[in-house]
Amino acid sequence: MTAIASLARYWRTLRHLRAGQIAWRLRRRAAAALNLDRVPAVTPPGAFNPVAMASLRAHTKRFAALAPVPEGLVEQLRHDDLTFLNVTRQRPSPIVWDDTGVPRLWLYHLHGFTHTRTLALANAASPDKADGERFLAWAHDWIEHNPGTGGLAWDPFVVACRLVHWAMACAVFGNADGQIRRSVAAQTAYLQRHIEYDILANHLVKNASALVAAGRLLGSGHAIGRSALRAGLGLLEHELTEQILPDGGHYEGSVMYHAQVLEDCLTAGATLDEPPAWLTDAVARMAGFLARVLHDDGDIPLFADAALNAAAPPRALLAMAATPANPAGGAYALESSGIYVMQARKARMLVKAGSPAPAYQMGHSHCDVASYELTLGGARVVVDSGVRGYEGDPWRAYCRSTRAHNTVSIDGREQLECWSTFRVGRRCRAETVEWTASDAPRLRLGHDAFAPYRHERLFSVHDGRFWVIADTVTGPGQCKAESFIHFHPDVELRQEDGLWTARTPAGTIWIRPFGVDAVNRVQGVEQPRQGWYCPEFGRAIPAPCLILTRQAAGPYTFGYGMFLDASDVLETDALESC
Repeated sequence: MTAIASLARYWRTLRHLRAGQIAWRLRRRAAAALNLDRVPAVTPPGAFNPVAMASLRAHTKRFAALAPVPEGLVEQLRHDDLTFLNVTRQRPSPIVWDDTGVPRLWLYHLHGFTHTRTLALANAASPDKADGERFLAWAHDWIEHNPGTGGLAWDPFVVACRLVHWAMACAVFGNADGQIRRSVAAQTAYLQRHIEYDILANHLVKNASALVAAGRLLGSGHAIGRSALRAGLGLLEHELTEQILPDGGHYEGSVMYHAQVLEDCLTAGATLDEPPAWLTDAVARMAGFLARVLHDDGDIPLFADAALNAAAPPRALLAMAATPANPAGGAYALESSGIYVMQARKARMLVKAGSPAPAYQMGHSHCDVASYELTLGGARVVVDSGVRGYEGDPWRAYCRSTRAHNTVSIDGREQLECWSTFRVGRRCRAETVEWTASDAPRLRLGHDAFAPYRHERLFSVHDGRFWVIADTVTGPGQCKAESFIHFHPDVELRQEDGLWTARTPAGTIWIRPFGVDAVNRVQGVEQPRQGWYCPEFGRAIPAPCLILTRQAAGPYTFGYGMFLDASDVLETDALESC
């Protein structure tokens, strides 16, 4: 890439940021370069607030009962084996806190003490003294080997995670010594001075909830505790007002991060004597949204940056929020979040129709406008490709690309200009052209990602028995459109007499293309990557993918029908008229 092209890409990216984001980033870099960051000198409290400790212990115990920790995972921890992102490492003594042999996100979990959260949950009902001593040993080792600020250990997001997880462990084991209390006070003071105003979004909720929990733990009699609680509550209220949409969804468009934000709010609320009304209301709305977007298997869709088992189990979160776990049936829209749900018999389709957002923080956005996921009888059939990793992961570009989603690409172009790990230059605008939630649901949406060409997609349910997905391309001259359909690895995909059958233990779906020049089946291709399913961080599984191709001068329409019974399958001419 030439210098001019690189500068243009930076401009297309930076022009959407808020001025405060840039100022805060420059401030953080200057402080690091001039070595101005210091661990604050603090006076630790004589003891943690017993009321907050008891409340957090009860919260952790209740959560552990709803989402029990697998015994094998606990045994791993007791043998000093740590597993994050499906990568297991034996913890040496002393611990290598700057291990270069693992992904950066792995180190985020290590320094954030995700393993301590697991240990606290496993001990919530009946604490084991040896596990309590294990937590102390880990925490003391971290304090000893990370005395100065800077680097990943003192990244504000990591500090926030560590504070909450240490608080949970201290509440469960009740063994916080003076060294732990001093470190918690210092980290709390540091976090309050380094709130992530450069990143914003879910990071600010994490910062705020950690300040609330740590502030309550330190107590109102401690200056840092009073200040952190006041700052945390103010920040949390402000951010929830902005980040939680009218339909209860989180504005970044990832249900995984939505679930993490919900858990942050539940944890912060559990430390308070009485959660304020604005927090109770936000939790109720977030839980209501989550209940309505779950698949029938009880787990989340993988739109945007999302992975399974990277947030608390959704049904446990719903139970903690006293919200029914069964998703609503029929057809309905969560319009603020751009998610539409369309049901046909025992099959459920979730469509991603909204524009990627927010404009100033699109680090977790994917090229998934007009994409969808489909389950049949609780089994995942058509799936989003998911996300395998973040910084340094060679799969990052693929997982964010248009071809990794169940949507359309024109002339090989991307819906968004995704680059680096979390950056987005050129964007697109999507709009819902038509939505009818009736006995015959219809959703038509369009976007300008491929200007001067325009792509419109129609989803329609017919007699509650089958879907027709029709793509219309308009614009000057000839262009090549490709429509991608990604299937779960467990799906057996076959071609039979012009039909494609997707067989699962829960049943079969028949797929009839129309208006296409060719249909190709790919699976586990490396160059370029195609036909992969990344349901969890650190995993990439070969999975079947159909690519429907049409090349012509616009306007033209092509697509496919998806049938739940062989007797309902229509011929191509009948599909084209639907």
